[in-house]
Amino acid sequence: MVKLSSVFIFIFVFSLSNLFVIASENCINTTGNDFCIEIISPTADQKYALGDSMEIKWQQKNIDQVTIGYTLSEGHLDWIKYGMAVAPQLNEISYNWIIPSYLAGRKGVIIEIIGYKTGYGSKVDYSEKFNIFGNCEDSDGGKNY
Repeated sequence: MVKLSSVFIFIFVFSLSNLFVIASENCINTTGNDFCIEIISPTADQKYALGDSMEIKWQQKNIDQVTIGYTLSEGHLDWIKYGMAVAPQLNEISYNWIIPSYLAGRKGVIIEIIGYKTGYGSKVDYSEKFNIFGNCEDSDGGKNY
């Protein structure tokens, strides 16, 4: 569904036995009992290395629990934080994640966040793809010897 006045785009996806709504919307404009979640960072222009603390930041409204994960390929998700309770009245929340060593040199990493509103359902949002550099690479992909 596309609503041109505020540009809402909804895509329905069936994943295993759960129905999730992938929403691209501005949480600030969400009204009443509606709920939303939208990742603010990481973004594609941010650069990360092993051991960095990545701030995963999102905007939400009327969400009471989140699950955060990362994916390297479609259909595969590894949990970062599962079932974290959050205050529904907070509009912007973040979680700091220390990038593990086994992700060295990975390109096209995506953060996924699932926001739950108890008794109503869930919505999902995804970050832009970003890269994680290893010990011997700099953010330009050059070698540091």
